[in-house]
Amino acid sequence: MASPQSIPGPSSPRPHSLRSVDSTSSSPLELSSATLALLGQFQEQKAEETERFRRLEEQAERRRREAQGATLAPRDGEGENEVKPVGEAQRMSVDEFRRDFGESWQLSQFWYSASFSSHLASLVHAQLSSSDATLAFISCPTAYVGFQHAYDRGNTYLLEYDTRFALLSEQEFVRYDLDEPLALPEGLKGKVDFMVVDPPFLNEATCRKVAQSVQALLAPHGRMLLLTGRSVSDTAKRVYKEVAGVQLRDTQLSVEHAGGLANDFGAWASWQGAEEWGTRQ
Repeated sequence: MASPQSIPGPSSPRPHSLRSVDSTSSSPLELSSATLALLGQFQEQKAEETERFRRLEEQAERRRREAQGATLAPRDGEGENEVKPVGEAQRMSVDEFRRDFGESWQLSQFWYSASFSSHLASLVHAQLSSSDATLAFISCPTAYVGFQHAYDRGNTYLLEYDTRFALLSEQEFVRYDLDEPLALPEGLKGKVDFMVVDPPFLNEATCRKVAQSVQALLAPHGRMLLLTGRSVSDTAKRVYKEVAGVQLRDTQLSVEHAGGLANDFGAWASWQGAEEWGTRQ
């Protein structure tokens, strides 16, 4: 994903307090009991999230140590973008994922619903040409989590900017920076048989960057599924054809986000007959 915007740190200037704005006020600001209760509940939830994430980090570290021949540092001549086996994977349900990994508005993260993720997983699995086909999810961690929770298969990768998701599987996680669309593992270039793509931003510039990655990764007869906002559908069809040589077709798949989303989303696929694909049985 694109690099996040800067976040003010502890040394950043603090805004003026309410008391400094109104110098005539001599009493401190008091919150109502209901507001204090909500604030306390929010702080408890954040503390629980922090503790759960700490446990995930500990589990990931333990898997690293237990993995035979695992190493935390790249071998000589191996770059950070190389796919390398390190430890075992942490499989979880979409509900567990949503609980432990909060959405980041700065990274334009919006998680799919558990129901949709399960439906998508079964549809994608049916599209794989063989048991050893290479599958990649670009900027759609919920789809990856839902798929691996259902099928737990090899040759399946998550390309994402947010390095938190490396805790799910260091072997399957590939850091993906939208501003460096061709900084990809050599072992995946031209080898991906099926990919699911959900670009983080709805504009032509993002379409062009992701399309470059698609062109570099997709195998000669590979297939692609694009999940994105309908507002950029015409642009996406044009750009992916122009840059990646992929002809996108409308599908029947209805995309569902867990928290609801103002933007209307749809799905487009690259194979013949996709126009009738995606309906629930």
